[in-house]
Amino acid sequence: MDCDRYKNHIKSGWVKFVPDLLLPKFRPKIIEEVIRNDKTIGRVVGVNIKALDFSNSNEWQLFIDNIKSLKGKDDRNIYIEGMRKYPLKILKKISESTELIFCSGYNIRILNLPILLSKIYKSLGKELNSSDTLIISSEKSVVCDVIRVLSDMINFFSVYGMEDDQREEFYEEILESTGISIFQPKNMDKVIKNYGTIINFSNNIDIEKFDFRNQSVIIDFSDNKPLKVIQRKKKNILYIQDINLKSNVNSKWIGEYVDPELFVCIDGVENTFSQIYTNNHFYFIDDFVRNNLKKRIKI
Repeated sequence: MDCDRYKNHIKSGWVKFVPDLLLPKFRPKIIEEVIRNDKTIGRVVGVNIKALDFSNSNEWQLFIDNIKSLKGKDDRNIYIEGMRKYPLKILKKISESTELIFCSGYNIRILNLPILLSKIYKSLGKELNSSDTLIISSEKSVVCDVIRVLSDMINFFSVYGMEDDQREEFYEEILESTGISIFQPKNMDKVIKNYGTIINFSNNIDIEKFDFRNQSVIIDFSDNKPLKVIQRKKKNILYIQDINLKSNVNSKWIGEYVDPELFVCIDGVENTFSQIYTNNHFYFIDDFVRNNLKKRIKI
């Protein structure tokens, strides 16, 4: 019997193999209550048994209906494993239909930038201001928030990503809201090697313009991670995709460390990151830097 094609179900000590095609697509069920400090703070639920078809609107409506069937009257937030792969319009529809909120983890990521950069540069044995800092974003609020949390540590910022007709207005708004004067390069390909620290929030980047210098530190907090390809080309760049935090919950389904979105759902308190995530692996900062230094030596 080809076990890869069958689901294994155990009941009363005996094993039964059920063909995958006979299993239902959905089987909504509460799997576990999440406990912290002897208090239930949430629930882990199962909805679909098989992978969902993003192009099938009827299937998505059934998925949403099953979520609603498990929703409790006090439930406010929702987290779906692997939800970054879901189209934004579907996540929006889920939130609107269920009246549950997807937590972004945005504030936690921004507020952790100072300690994240401090730990990286301390581990590298370098000064944070030894090279210029570039923020890539087209959102004024994002740039303002980043500059505010880093202004006590970094003396000079460059910003790239604003439309040409908005650059002057953007400059004035940043100056007024943060008190800091920023540089907005027009020809990025000519100045990109000046930057040793790059903080990215943009999903759309012309990679050809971004020939980063060796030993750059890149923090890519965008959704689509367009700068990930840079890591494959230059092995001696420190590329960080995300951070995670200690969950502090008693659960068989939630690990010791979780991403910011899930952390906000189960905790809601701003906290310091524990590990960084890159290239499908989690690392403590010193281990991450040491591992990259070994690669550089080999190169």
